[in-house]
Amino acid sequence: MKKNILWMLSLILILSSCQRDFSTNEKLAWNTNYFYRDYPFIELSYNDRPYSWWVPAPFDDYDTDENGVIVFPYKNQQYYHPVQIAQKILHFLASYHRTGDQRYIEESEKFAQAALDRAVRFKDALYFPYPFDWPFGGSDLVLRAPWVSGMAQGQMLSAFVNLYRDTQEESYIQISHEIFASYYQFERDQLFWVAFVDDNGYYWMEEYPANEPNHVLNGFIFALFGLYEYHLLNGDEHSRELFNAGLTTLEDHLYLYRVP
Repeated sequence: MKKNILWMLSLILILSSCQRDFSTNEKLAWNTNYFYRDYPFIELSYNDRPYSWWVPAPFDDYDTDENGVIVFPYKNQQYYHPVQIAQKILHFLASYHRTGDQRYIEESEKFAQAALDRAVRFKDALYFPYPFDWPFGGSDLVLRAPWVSGMAQGQMLSAFVNLYRDTQEESYIQISHEIFASYYQFERDQLFWVAFVDDNGYYWMEEYPANEPNHVLNGFIFALFGLYEYHLLNGDEHSRELFNAGLTTLEDHLYLYRVP
């Protein structure tokens, strides 16, 4: 994950160098009360994007089910882990770019189908729930299955956008649209949610959605990676606006995470 960390640090440095001019470049969003600033949107080459750097992936270094799909061993059972599956898809696709080996595409699509078989459509959005309970941060908070994650949504969005790019399979575009819909469902009292707007008008994607927001930084940034790649595919103003809203939140809150 070294290059992803460098990508995150580059994003942080860019934001920290931006001049804050609230009077001229802060806008009210199209359908709610979150704010965003206009940032220049740069289309990076493939080799400079998240997830492009991996060396070719082995096919046998992980636990699998009877179909060869990766599983997550936890408390003497095996589960399908959305982030783990998404990362494998992205690793396979990066490996395909490096080697041209068609098996990487086949494995990517097999893993993608396994994820879709367990996905849930809720209020026009597609979610990838976790099938096991998870204690958060060593505290008394336990996320009860089925729970969803902004990080999982973001990495699945990246996975399906990249699957479309490499296969031109039209169904992956529709799946990407449905995952993107989870980025603008803000009702925190519903069964599934990952996005919300705080009392100060800032837009967040939560890695661990809970009654008391915890704002995990890396999960939020992975969610924005997905939004970046979706906008490259789709190019609509709504995804650009939400991406800008996420960058605005990062710019104004990064100092809270810093340990001098």
